[in-house]
Amino acid sequence: MYLAEFSYYFQTGDIEAAAKLRITYEESLLKKTAVLNLQLQLQLHLNAAILALATGDAKEARKSMKKIWGAGKALHTFPDYKVARLINLLIQAELGHYDYLENEVSLLKRSIAAEKNLYQYRTEKLLFKFIRLLPLSKDRKENMDIWNTFRKDIEIINQHKYERPLLKTFDFIVWIESRLTGESFMDIIRKRAVE
Repeated sequence: MYLAEFSYYFQTGDIEAAAKLRITYEESLLKKTAVLNLQLQLQLHLNAAILALATGDAKEARKSMKKIWGAGKALHTFPDYKVARLINLLIQAELGHYDYLENEVSLLKRSIAAEKNLYQYRTEKLLFKFIRLLPLSKDRKENMDIWNTFRKDIEIINQHKYERPLLKTFDFIVWIESRLTGESFMDIIRKRAVE
């Protein structure tokens, strides 16, 4: 119930409701995370990281990610673990850890190549391409030019049914757009929810 409600609030851009929901469930569910099954633990920590990232608190998001990494290899088999690694890229980008990004992107690419039956999302490719551009220029026109070159790829991604599960947890495309256009991540989410 919590995860479905959180997802709904987040995808409609109601960050305040998502934050209130988290506070409501803090005692009954979130403080008992250790006794829950591993997949649920991963999803709860990932949602906490996403909420913190969306509100601009990269340090808090990193704390949630550390809980995921602290579980060791036990979480590697779950599909959300891959999403967690991608979210971690965004957190590290927000913190300005660009050297880390380069290494992590290389590791992710090798991981995908090693698992021949693992689908590589176009979203991932675009995200990796974007991360290589960091840190971004302070020139707004230059960033808008980059945004315009990314739009063709984004149109393809938005029409591709296999991309939807990845974007359902967190819309990486919106994050890229917000960084390049200067518009708030949550404002873009709200606009898209109304469309």
